[in-house]
Amino acid sequence: MNDTVKIINQLQMARYMKHGVKPVDMFYDAETNKVIFVFDKEETKPLFDLWIRRQLV
Repeated sequence: MNDTVKIINQLQMARYMKHGVKPVDMFYDAETNKVIFVFDKEETKPLFDLWIRRQLV
């Protein structure tokens, strides 16, 4: 089972960090030409639920 999530959306990443969740890794993806942030899945679950409901500010 995968225990991490990869986030490309810069706003979502910033909101996670604003709420004290730091990425466990990050890497450059040449295919998309973007930096991918990797977060712990369990730690971001409550924030993801708020993000989906557009309540994570």
